[in-house]
Amino acid sequence: LIWGGKIRIISSHNGVNNPFNELIKEAEAGKNGFKVHTYSFGDAVKNGLYKRVCLMKGEDWSAEDEAKWEATIRSAYGTREAKMRQELDAIPADTEGAALSRVLIESCMFTGIPIVRWSRSDDFKNFPEERRKAETLEFCERELAPLLKKLDHRRPHAFGEDFGRSGDATAIVPMEIGRDEVRRVPFAVELHNVPFEQQRDILFYVVDRLPRLVGGALDAGGNGAYLAEVAAQRYGSIIVEVKLSGAWYKIEMPAYVLAFSDKSILLPMDPDWITDHTALAYVADYIKVPDNHSSKGANGFDRHGDSAIACALGYFASRAQLEAYGYSKAADLDEYNDRVAMFEMPSMGGLLPKISGGLH
Repeated sequence: LIWGGKIRIISSHNGVNNPFNELIKEAEAGKNGFKVHTYSFGDAVKNGLYKRVCLMKGEDWSAEDEAKWEATIRSAYGTREAKMRQELDAIPADTEGAALSRVLIESCMFTGIPIVRWSRSDDFKNFPEERRKAETLEFCERELAPLLKKLDHRRPHAFGEDFGRSGDATAIVPMEIGRDEVRRVPFAVELHNVPFEQQRDILFYVVDRLPRLVGGALDAGGNGAYLAEVAAQRYGSIIVEVKLSGAWYKIEMPAYVLAFSDKSILLPMDPDWITDHTALAYVADYIKVPDNHSSKGANGFDRHGDSAIACALGYFASRAQLEAYGYSKAADLDEYNDRVAMFEMPSMGGLLPKISGGLH
């Protein structure tokens, strides 16, 4: 590496706890500078492996024969399905199951971080628009305004959102990016059975007041596309409309899961959030909340890993280095300047210059 060389490691897996697999997880999380290239047996077949076999044996190729041949190769493993997936599909054995242990999750949780939950009756959507808006604003002013005022205006913030309507909950999760690069959730909002327009109003109320907003990522699948779209229209290029897919999970989830080992994320201590995060599991060769997973929250409502997905989206947005801009009035910086001017910097021959308003 010193003289510009390259290191290539070519191997198949030998279990989830093998050092080779640990190296892969670090690479997928962007921790070591390596890039992972995966070539499975299925990929090889699609790219003509069986055609090459036929050429070497002097036999004619057909799609039907290719399917039978692949099935024969796989059936040779018998009941050792995990071994077959490992050797042919590059999926390390024993990876089916939870991606995070409860102990590891709780080690990154802190008591005292509020989760504001708001649910409405089925009749609420039929109320006159003025009444729905008034009740929503009253909720925001009563529950959210005091929490938003406590945010540190010196630190960048990002957010993630996982959408739900009448079944699962919508989770809105702000994240402060600390000087130590720890992503801290100062509070979170969960909405159940709240109409689309009122979810939009609450989202805007929160995001409008996040200091130094650097990015947001929203679940844009299904009905969530509406909320993601209006957020992108309002806040521009710092918003990512995420279609949750195998490709996204494969690229982004390893970094989020590794954050728990690195202690680079801090979440509210909450039973529902613990359940959401223990639901994260290896499905095929990536981490997600399994489609058939469902749990009941403490309030009796259904959950589908809501907070885990919202946090993963927020963590993604906080690392994405999205284009951001903003404007601060000089008056807003008076308190900061008063503190800064008290410290003399001998190496600079005087006081630190005061900061004036403008683009940043």
